[in-house]
Amino acid sequence: MVSVSPLHHIQRRIWYSKKSIIKTCLTVVKGSYIGWLDYLQLQTHNAHLYHLGATEEKHFEPHA
Repeated sequence: MVSVSPLHHIQRRIWYSKKSIIKTCLTVVKGSYIGWLDYLQLQTHNAHLYHLGATEEKHFEPHA
């Protein structure tokens, strides 16, 4: 019983550290995923603005 107890304690500590590592990984992945979505949104927004600017320039081109 005494020999099992420290081992059990170590296993529990390992399990808790694994759990916290997984939690940290999930947080990082979630953060990078949200960052990536923001980046994509910004890129599409910029592309849209560029497209609008390009069409406006063509639209308001003085006819020579």
